[in-house]
Amino acid sequence: MTPRVEKNWLLKFPIWWGLAAYAVLLLWLWPRWNCVHNGDEFGYYENLALTARSGHWVSSHWLEPLNRPLVYGGWALFTLTGSFYIATLGLTYLFAVGNYVLLERLLRSQFPMGAWRAVAVWGISACPLLLNKTIEYTGYTVSVFTLLAALLAWQKRRLGWFCGLVLLGFTSRQSGLFLLILPLADLWVRRRWEWRPIAAVATCGLLALWLLQQTTPTLAWQIATTKMAQTTPWQAACRTLGGVLTIIAGWTLWDTVLHGGAIERVRRNLRAPWIPGALSLCMVALGWRHGFEIDIGTPAFQSLAGLAPYSAGMLLWLVDWTRLPALPAWGFLVLYCGAVAVRGKWWEHYLVDPWLVLIVFTSPRSADAPATPNWRRVGLGYAALLSFLLYAVVLHHGRMKVQARVASYEMELRTGARVLPEMAGTSFGLKGWKLFAALRPDPRGNLIDFLHYVPTRASAGRVRSEYPTGELWLLPPGYANRRFPLTDAEWREFIREKS
Repeated sequence: MTPRVEKNWLLKFPIWWGLAAYAVLLLWLWPRWNCVHNGDEFGYYENLALTARSGHWVSSHWLEPLNRPLVYGGWALFTLTGSFYIATLGLTYLFAVGNYVLLERLLRSQFPMGAWRAVAVWGISACPLLLNKTIEYTGYTVSVFTLLAALLAWQKRRLGWFCGLVLLGFTSRQSGLFLLILPLADLWVRRRWEWRPIAAVATCGLLALWLLQQTTPTLAWQIATTKMAQTTPWQAACRTLGGVLTIIAGWTLWDTVLHGGAIERVRRNLRAPWIPGALSLCMVALGWRHGFEIDIGTPAFQSLAGLAPYSAGMLLWLVDWTRLPALPAWGFLVLYCGAVAVRGKWWEHYLVDPWLVLIVFTSPRSADAPATPNWRRVGLGYAALLSFLLYAVVLHHGRMKVQARVASYEMELRTGARVLPEMAGTSFGLKGWKLFAALRPDPRGNLIDFLHYVPTRASAGRVRSEYPTGELWLLPPGYANRRFPLTDAEWREFIREKS
């Protein structure tokens, strides 16, 4: 028997209105020119510019492999349009809008009401953690796009498309390969042995390994490999457990806001407190005794990095154990967290991929549940969305200040009003563009060693570097200022230059 559905505006809301509003928000936040902010953008700009200059693939030593879709797509757009802005930020914008469309398709079964589904999709897309990475020119937006597209293909049981999209995602970010656990976990759940999914997974995995073998190791890759070899089993276990529980806490927060029942969840867990209590104490122990933390690069949230384990421990009391995602999602979660743990420390954007997988694999509400959310839950959902929009205003203001500072420093360096390496106060990205090339390749070092060159004055008046230890290095003799192009014309000139 089909459940009765109330007719109201929540059901009639056109999904395209939400998409249009999100596209406008991105346009408002989008950089007006190819600026380097406080992330990895300078490496991605260098990757595309050097490839376009050479006429063949040239990777930046700042980046780990492979980053192919973003660079090849940008190279094609640059060849067609001659605009570096369109080839970089224009392409990223298309992927960002595409992510919204894919999320809307993936969540239709969970949220049949148009307006409430728009709130759910907006809540993910405008989440500060994801929004900050979306508006950067990095391979992250592309990897999220391929992840969501692969999940949609899996949802529709299109195995060929699924494996192809997983392989495409691997060429952008290696963690996408862990999605191949989904067909194998599905076979395990159904207690069946089928050769076709196993052969498809094996073929996709072998192709990924072959692609990796054909890639020339960059400095970033060599440093990451060295650090992985130094990770002890105990460190890996602590980081894996901490990552898994933090992601469960993030999923729980999203599920509570969208599906309600926070007080009921706590009461239910208090009746049987052993599991949530043990998990909460585990997170406290990991944060206090074992130094587990998540580094946060999202503006306005950096100072909260040390609180992540304790916040996650509190949120575990809200877990609804009857609504846990399906088993295949847990296989991906454990493999992904294990890989990050072996690789080294956690960054906040590493949490997004498994968080999205858990959300997609969350079971829809039962047929006898109310078709329309109550107004208390509606108010909580819209309050969360409003807070995200307020953060977008803060993010926009901060990025405008960074862009003005980058342009000012660049012009001062060109006119001689400032000389290298006097760059304290400007963005991390501009420092990387100017000074990263001064490093001698050393797999035992750190990628941010170029901050040793940037002098800053300590409170006692002595000069130290911006590197955490404060040790100051001198630039190699004859090291010249490397211009950062500020316009499309300057980018075209930079690409035409002989290396």
